[in-house]
This record gives sequence, C-alpha cells and structure tokens, in this order.
Amino acid sequence: MIKADLLLRHGHLVTVDDERAIFPDGAVAIAGGRIVAVGPDREIASKVEAAATRQLDGAIVHPGLIDAHAHTNTDLVRALLPESREFGIVEYPFSSTRTREEEYLSTFLACMEMVASGTTLYADTGVSKDLEASVEAIDVVGMRGMPGYFLADERIPQDRLYDKYFSPTHTTDECLSLLEKQIDRYPFHGDGRVRCVAELQGSGTASDALLVGAKAIAQSKRVPLIMHQSWSVGEIEKCEAHSGKRPVEHFADLGLLGPDFTMV
Repeated sequence: MIKADLLLRHGHLVTVDDERAIFPDGAVAIAGGRIVAVGPDREIASKVEAAATRQLDGAIVHPGLIDAHAHTNTDLVRALLPESREFGIVEYPFSSTRTREEEYLSTFLACMEMVASGTTLYADTGVSKDLEASVEAIDVVGMRGMPGYFLADERIPQDRLYDKYFSPTHTTDECLSLLEKQIDRYPFHGDGRVRCVAELQGSGTASDALLVGAKAIAQSKRVPLIMHQSWSVGEIEKCEAHSGKRPVEHFADLGLLGPDFTMV
C-alpha cells in the first residue's frame, strides 16, 4: 500500500504528461506535499492508504498554470480607468506612493485570483517597494511567486508620464546589492514558495552597468534574469540614441542574451 496524506478521488484529470493522458474518473495521492500516485480512480484508490480523502465530484484537475509576467502590486487600482486610455495616469501615481498595507492587500488580491483560476506560480519584473509585504501575501495565499524589488538607476525622459513618477530609485551599486539580497533571502533553488531571481524593470530604466551587473549576479547565483523589453517607445528611442541600435541588438553587444535571460 502507498501511504499518503491526502487522496483526491473522482476528478477529471488532465495530466499533461508525455502521453497527454486524461482520466475522466481519476485520483491523485499526495504525501509530504508531493504527488505520489496518479491514475484511474479504481486503480489508485485500491492501493493508497490516505489520512484524508476528498471527493472531487468530476472537477477538472490539471497542473498549475504559470503566469510569466504579473504585477501584483497595482491590482487595487483596477477599474479606475478604461483600458482604452493611458493606464499610467492612475497606475503610476499609485505605484510610486503606495503604503506597505496597500502593497500587501494588492498582492493578496492578485494571488487569490490567480489561485482561483488555476495559476499556482507567477514571475514578476520587480515592482515591490516593500518586498516583505509581497512575500507575506504570497505565503498567506499559499501559491508560489517570484517577486522582487522595484529597481531603476536611470530616467526615461522620452516617457514624460513615467519619468514624472519614477526617477531612479537607487544607485547602480544599491540596485545590484538589493538583487543579491533578495536572491540570498529567498533562494531560487530552495524549497520555499517564494523564490527570487534577478529582476529589473527594463533597459530604459537600467544603465548598461546595471544590466551587465545583473547578468553577472544571475550567472553566479544560477538564476534567470527577467525584465521588460520594448515596453514603451521611449525605452527604444533612448536605447537607439545611446547605442545606435535597437534594444535586443544592444543586449547582444552587452552579452545579455542566452537561455537564462527572459524578456517580457
């Protein structure tokens, strides 16, 4: 018999395994927080001894979805402005002045909605003013998250609205120090639900020194480097004026491109 903490029975299982197996009447056994058996209910239930059993009544069971680009810290201002208008009119003032409580509540709301729709892991590009508030909300909800500090060491004067509210937040050295701090505090290769990586807002707000330094940290810590790319016209214009090339070409010159570099 297989010992399990929980046995989920009579669910419609979509495994997404190599064979794309689907079990219309399936069961899942969990022990120590890990799946130990999956298959038709008639087979799994007969060989699993579980401390607790839950009947799913045909509910769909599938691997958790992953949101590769989420900003959990601005959800409190949703519906204050039609999407057809410039969202920064509302989002930028809020993001630049939000309190710790607002950061916690916004992340909590975003995480609750992600879990409700089947998303169990999200990655950010660094939006937290108070990283611990974001971490607390992720832990309370019980999902997995990759949050990070909001870091910028340059301005984007071509983006008037963005530049008005987001002047450089730190010096280059401070940004790099905080990147290392978040990765050490919440190891990417650990067992925690919160796992930090090297996250930046984007090339328009990051100097070449910050980009190259973040890449070096990512490589030394064996974590991804995640950031926005071409998220605004101003970012592209600034890069072209500075380097004579478009952002991705400039990234290639800096040595950023590779399998551990994610652009959103």
